[in-house]
Amino acid sequence: MNPAADPLKQLHPLRAPEAISWWPPAPGWWVLAGLLLLALVALAWFGLRRRRRRAYRRQALTALARIRTQYSDAGDGIACLAATNGLLKGVALRAYPRRSVAAASGGEWCEFLNTAFGDDSGFDPDLFFAQYRPQPPAGDVVRHLQLAERWIRQHRGNA
Repeated sequence: MNPAADPLKQLHPLRAPEAISWWPPAPGWWVLAGLLLLALVALAWFGLRRRRRRAYRRQALTALARIRTQYSDAGDGIACLAATNGLLKGVALRAYPRRSVAAASGGEWCEFLNTAFGDDSGFDPDLFFAQYRPQPPAGDVVRHLQLAERWIRQHRGNA
C-alpha cells in the first residue's frame, strides 16, 4: 500500500470547539438573580421596619437599667417602684391603645399587664401597692424589676 494513497493520512487534525463562555448568562440566570435581589431588599426592608417598631423596647430596657442602677446605689425602694411603674405605663401607652391603658391603675393595671404577658403568673397586685408602704421589702423590689424587664421584652403589643 502506498503511504501517499492512504486517505486517512491526508486528513487534518480535528479542531476542538471554543470553550463555552460563562458570560453573558442565560436569561433564566438573570431572572433568578433579579428575584434573589428582590428577596434580599424585601428582607432588609422588613427587618428595618421591625427594628424601628421595637425601638421603644430597647429604650425602655435602657431606662430600666438606669432605674436598677439607681436602686442599687441609693437603695430607695419606693422611688424604684414608682419609676418602674411609670416606665411600664409609658411602654404600655406606646404599645397599646390609649383608651385601654391610660386609666388603668391598681388591680386593673396589674390584670392588664398580666393579660399582655399572656399568662397570669406575672405581676402580683401587692407589688404595685408596695410603693405606698413606708419601706417595701427588698425582695419585692428586685422581683418587680425582674418582672418589669420580662414584661418589656415579652409583651404582645400592637406596636
